[in-house]
Amino acid sequence: MTNEFAKRVWRKYLNAIRMNRTNNKIEDPLRTLRRRTSKGEFDELTDDEYLQIADDTKVIADIWNSVHEKTTGNMLVALLDKTVLDNKSVNEIAAILANQSEKTDYMIDPSEDDDYCEMDYMDNPLDEIPVSSETEESADPRDKLPEDFTPKSIYEYLDKRIRGQNDAKKAAAMILFNTVCGGRSNTMFIGPTGCGKSEIWRYLSRDYPKLIRIADASRLTADGWKGSFHIENIFDDISDQEIRDHGLIVVLDEADKVFCETIVGSSGTDFSAMIQGQLLKMFDGDTVTFEPSNSSMFQRSIDCSRVSFVLLGSFEKVIEQKSECRSIGFGSDPNDDGSGNDPVTKQDLMNSGMRRELLGRISRTVFLDPLSEQDYEEILKNNIIEDIQQLYGYTIKVDKDTVSDFAHEAFNSGLGVRYMRSLVINAVDEKVFEWPFEKCYFI
Repeated sequence: MTNEFAKRVWRKYLNAIRMNRTNNKIEDPLRTLRRRTSKGEFDELTDDEYLQIADDTKVIADIWNSVHEKTTGNMLVALLDKTVLDNKSVNEIAAILANQSEKTDYMIDPSEDDDYCEMDYMDNPLDEIPVSSETEESADPRDKLPEDFTPKSIYEYLDKRIRGQNDAKKAAAMILFNTVCGGRSNTMFIGPTGCGKSEIWRYLSRDYPKLIRIADASRLTADGWKGSFHIENIFDDISDQEIRDHGLIVVLDEADKVFCETIVGSSGTDFSAMIQGQLLKMFDGDTVTFEPSNSSMFQRSIDCSRVSFVLLGSFEKVIEQKSECRSIGFGSDPNDDGSGNDPVTKQDLMNSGMRRELLGRISRTVFLDPLSEQDYEEILKNNIIEDIQQLYGYTIKVDKDTVSDFAHEAFNSGLGVRYMRSLVINAVDEKVFEWPFEKCYFI
């Protein structure tokens, strides 16, 4: 659960506490979503926007199901337990709760309610992972890890959810494991749209929200440049101490959009180069200092010695440029070993605008394969249908020909799994429009 999303939710419940409505019963969030969907409240949203709301709702539903008493106060306490808060937020919540403590009975005594502590949202809660200590430098941190927290167990967890891409799943498992053990690395995942790059990290971030931070690199703006999302905002709602204790994995999705595509302002400033320059020290594991800005009134320093960076991207323009150069005999790569197995080399990336210094700080590049039509069929049958059934609460049956048609269209369009999911949702919506109260739909 992202902190931004969690804080939006607990602010809603804080307002309820202010209104002294802490004992109000809360309906199952998934049922609420289905009712709002049937009323057409989300008709104007894009598929991605709606899927984000659906994902957020499933997170809240997981917490709702784990809380013994489904009241506003209980939900607030459960949400706070899963949210990383800055000092300002802590003070704000403390003031509200202190003011209302004599008027409400929202607090739960864990000793009297064992169910409250049994949150199954994370398979391996970060709280169970040992905190590093400077006084125990000689101790091996692996000795304190839970027995079921191993690179292989992380890989097996991903293997149940992501089809193929074994190298990428192994790499992700090792990045997570090594980061928890006190290490850090910078890794690049390159693969076509819809092959599973983002999904790997989305699944891991659901289980380890305090350890993995996913950001859309295409939205990044350089320090001093007007924009809503600066590099420093990646570290919002997480304290420096937590980073030092547990480590952090920063996943920059759509990295190619900022690293390999020139972004020049009206004054001639190359903002892509500026952003890469600001990331250099962070990639090195140094301490970086951010000056006061619109999002923060205070100077802040981040120790990146335990921060790993993961860059995700399709790098389609780089591949196209490489193909064009080869077709006319230009652009040969002096560092190419001649194997021809890698669709993108470091020289290709530098030719497209990625800084040599930044590339030198990336320890590993993982290439993901395009999905086959059979892969799409298996993903539709084993993942997409199950997710949609869980979201809407009714059974969906898809005949073999439809599965084949949807997989064929997703494969030929190059739009990936998200597009295929949209095809299924649209087909189901057509049925629901005609017969809104059925328990099972055939498409």
